[in-house]
Amino acid sequence: MVRVAAADAEPMEPLVLAEGLALLDRHYTSLRPYRPGRPNLYAVRHGAHLTLRYVDFVSNRLVLRPHNIAFPVDLIEIDPGKRPATLLRDGWRW
Repeated sequence: MVRVAAADAEPMEPLVLAEGLALLDRHYTSLRPYRPGRPNLYAVRHGAHLTLRYVDFVSNRLVLRPHNIAFPVDLIEIDPGKRPATLLRDGWRW
């Protein structure tokens, strides 16, 4: 479990609340939808920081999409030969 700081929760509100706890499934790192028709929510390691976002993989980049459209989409370049799953932790179980 991880506690979500206020600044990290804002892009995912109202799905993720400030100072809430997120239970991460560290074994589910596939980008395939876990539940049909609903996007997966992931905890993504970005340097020393853990970010909670919806994730897509496009052209060797992880595309981190916020729930709240007032926040920007972030991109993380994946090094050649590295699997995107090494940065992912599924975080849909709240």
